[in-house]
Order: sequence, then C-alpha cells, then structure tokens
Amino acid sequence: MWETATYDPDSDTFYQGIGNAGPDWDTEYRPGDNKWAASVLAMGSADGKIKWGYQYTPNDPYDFDEISEHPIINAKVNGEDRKLLVHAARNGFFYTLDRTNGSFVAGKQYVDKLNWTPGLDPKTGKPLNYDPNADLQAYNPGSHPTRANLKGNPLCTSHFGGKNWEPSAYNPQLGVIYIPTIEGCNALETVEQKDFVADGGTVKPRERFTGGGLKMIETLYGGLKALDPVTGEMKAHIRLTYSNYSGALATAGNLVFLGHADGAFTAYDGKTLQELWSFNAGSGINAPAITYSVNGKQYIAVLVGSKQSQFVIGGVPELKNSAPASMLYVFSL
Repeated sequence: MWETATYDPDSDTFYQGIGNAGPDWDTEYRPGDNKWAASVLAMGSADGKIKWGYQYTPNDPYDFDEISEHPIINAKVNGEDRKLLVHAARNGFFYTLDRTNGSFVAGKQYVDKLNWTPGLDPKTGKPLNYDPNADLQAYNPGSHPTRANLKGNPLCTSHFGGKNWEPSAYNPQLGVIYIPTIEGCNALETVEQKDFVADGGTVKPRERFTGGGLKMIETLYGGLKALDPVTGEMKAHIRLTYSNYSGALATAGNLVFLGHADGAFTAYDGKTLQELWSFNAGSGINAPAITYSVNGKQYIAVLVGSKQSQFVIGGVPELKNSAPASMLYVFSL
C-alpha cells in the first residue's frame, strides 16, 4: 500500500488501493489470480473486515498494481443517483465502480497507446482476454515475458502505468476529473530466481525479488487529461514534454495546477486545458500542489526540487544536470 486510503463517513468505509503480487514479472512463481493484489478493497474502519474487493488485472504480469487514490463521487448513471468510486488505473483504463458493492459501472482507455488487452468486458470490467480458468494469464502474448520467452515485446502503456502514485483532481462543479499521465511504451524481461538458500544460494524465501527487469525502448512523455468521471469520456487533453510525476490540483475557480520535471509550475483552464500561466522554479517538481486561504485570500503552495527519477531524465538529456533543491513556493490568487 503506497498511498492513504479514501474514507467515506456515510458508510464508515475506507477504500484502499493494493499493490502487485511478487515477484513482479515471473508469474509462474505465483500462479492464479493472486487475490487481492492489484485491487481496491472496501473495508470497515471499526473491524478492518473486507466488505468487497475489485481486482483490475488478475495475475498482473506487468507490475501495474493499483496503489493510487480512489476518489468517491455521487453522480447520476442513466438517470439514477449512484454512489461511485473512480480510479485512473495504472493499467491504462479509467474505472467507475459502485462503492456500495464494488460492481462495475464503466471503464474506458485513457492513455494514448495500449496493447496488452483489446479492451474491457462491458459487464465485468475484466480484460477481454482474461481467462478465469487459467493459472497464468497470457493477455496479449508477447506483451510480457515468460520463462519460455524471457524478453517481452513493447508493452503499452509502459509498466510505470498510465498514472502512477501522482494524484488526480476532481472538479465537482464541472463534473470533470483531471488525470496527469505517463505516456509511452517499454519492455519487460523475466529472470527466474535460482539462488534461494534451498538451491545453495543466499536468497531467503521471504526476501524481495522481482523476477526480471525492465528496458526502456523509447522516451516517455506526459499528458494532462480531463475525463467525465462517470463514463471515462475524454473532455480535453494536452500532451506534455515530460512524463509527469507531479499530481494535479483543481480549484473552484476552474483552474488546474500541475508541476513539471523542468521546474515549470503551470495553471490550465479547467474546461479546455489551455495554458493560462506558468512560473519556472528552476528545479524539478515531483510534489502535488495544495491550496488554502488566510483571511479570505487564497494561496497555492508547491514543494520544489526533489531529485528526478532516472526514468524521467534518462531520455531527456537537457534535464540531466538539473540541480535538486529544498524550496517551498507560495503564490496568491
């Protein structure tokens, strides 16, 4: 579990995104759906008991996991008032679930490129090429490696996900959710673990191992996408130069703020995503901004200067010499 759960006081339920099963890329080590990995769990806060769970990618051979936030919204679906839970999944699909029972409402691709499945079952939301009777999920053969075929073909969206931990933002006035995205493809490799202590090696059974690795095959880029949170329909989108690891912030004044790897901190129009204002802080931004008011005046604050991930700067040499810093920038509206 990477992130704080979402709490619903009306039902005294919290919704927690759950990470991937391990090893990440050697699914023969862990056959089956691996319940409840790569899922969201609804749990009672008093007793911790699971009320329901929904698994996005059974047997997840990609390390997609689904640790990021699960916003709760109330909206009409086919004219009926529904209590919903929504999620921009790392696997490249946007999901809408009924938060009272975990039933699937809608799902739609939100990333530019996706090749590991042809789509989602309109009734269950499971990948169309999911086989509930199989110990190992093939999905799109070649999109992930196996022990028989150690090197995978291009995987789209990359294993970093269409969206990772960086939070989305919801504007209830406009009925739009804003998704900062990581776009592009990479490839995975499987390496069978053979050096456990039982085999004469040094690795103990409960120690972490990934069962392979990853290979960058192209420079990833970013996006900011405005979606209808009920249907997943794309309302607006823009392409960004760098893959995004800073979360979005939406304000009641219909602005969307987003930080960038090159130090730009930018405000966009909430309806069109047209750029309205930008300030370059001189060091990369990984953190999401926050907003608050003091004596009736609204402020926007953002932390600046975290060391950039090698996966962000690896394909963009202009950022390799960017210096980290320890700065808090505050702006007034």
